[in-house]
Amino acid sequence: MSDTPVVVLNGARQVGKSTLVNDLLHLPGRVEVMTLDHEPTLRAASIDPRTFVERRVDTLVIDEAQLEPRLFRAVKAAVDADRRPGRFVLTGSARLLSVPGMADALVGRVEVVELWPFSEIELAGAPSSVLDVIERSPEAIVESRAVRRDELADLVVRGSFPEAVSRAPGRRRAWFDSYASTSVTRVVNQIADLERVAEIPRLLRLLAARSAEELNVAELASEFGWAARTIDAYLAQLSSAFILQLLPAWSVNLSSKVVHRPKVHLLDTGLAAAPCGLTAQRLLDAPSGSAGYSRRSWSWSSASS
Repeated sequence: MSDTPVVVLNGARQVGKSTLVNDLLHLPGRVEVMTLDHEPTLRAASIDPRTFVERRVDTLVIDEAQLEPRLFRAVKAAVDADRRPGRFVLTGSARLLSVPGMADALVGRVEVVELWPFSEIELAGAPSSVLDVIERSPEAIVESRAVRRDELADLVVRGSFPEAVSRAPGRRRAWFDSYASTSVTRVVNQIADLERVAEIPRLLRLLAARSAEELNVAELASEFGWAARTIDAYLAQLSSAFILQLLPAWSVNLSSKVVHRPKVHLLDTGLAAAPCGLTAQRLLDAPSGSAGYSRRSWSWSSASS
């Protein structure tokens, strides 16, 4: 914000974007936060985007900016007239650079910051990231306190969404179920014209069962009963909504890296565990090193590793 006119804060719903931008209210100068989740505010932005962004403030924060794409042109015009750094902060539950008109309007004027759920080092209140530790003192990783198996199982199913972390263990499954059926569906519906959005929770269950595996779209489409090109379209939108993360194949050879299939991850281990009915106890009951979750039966087995 010290040198860029527009800062975009992207991330999934409920990762803490609004909480973070509310800290901007303590910055010097006048800061105003407008959220488009509020229906009257969204109507005002839709009726007259230019007037909406031309406010007498030092920093205007527009929360959930993807809900009114015409604002991006209005922001461009305002920045072209006054290029002061830190003028606008836009947040979105979808990758705003993929929203029609956004990339073209704000090229050269914007910097994007992606916000993810908590890391374990953040939850522990440590002052630095795990990458900092690896770079500066890798021996500290080896010497750190051992995590018991039951603790690790609880961390996996708990995930790292702020709301889920704050809940009692018995109440987290309900939160994840609600997140998959409402928040995810709502965000995808906002950014794409897909015909069968109601099928997204079922698709998430299949993807959760494939966590950290190579993504075979043809196989997934066959099991789901859709055409592969339809599955590809849904995967693209889930990725834009920060629900899905495709990890490219690793190789020292650039060609191999491009050709090989990526691995598929849901953005949070708790979100991946909940659709499969996976609990900490079921993890603990599995044979160490050989247990997996059966895709087809959704029951715990040692058939796949």
